[in-house]
Amino acid sequence: MLSQKRVLVFLFMFGLILLGVAVSAYWYYLQQWEETRNLYHAHFRDTAYLLMILGVACIIASVALFTQIPSELSSQNVLVVKKCSYCGETLMEDMKFCAYCGKTLKEKS
Repeated sequence: MLSQKRVLVFLFMFGLILLGVAVSAYWYYLQQWEETRNLYHAHFRDTAYLLMILGVACIIASVALFTQIPSELSSQNVLVVKKCSYCGETLMEDMKFCAYCGKTLKEKS
């Protein structure tokens, strides 16, 4: 469970870093385009597009992992209960004695 949270945080932060680098590369491309008006710096534009796509994909993957974490927790925390045959109180299934009346509970087979 802890490793899933680490992967989630890593993917989200990696996506943000990729987006930051992409914005920087695109900004550099725009600066060079305004100064020279040639296509020599077009690889910066292409790199920026690729990094933007990868950054968004990492952020989407982290959101997908985040939505799976609560569903796994809810499926693991299932509490099985039974009723005491003497006093009728609700008890956990693995209890051998009733906490309310103190009588030994019958094993169901």
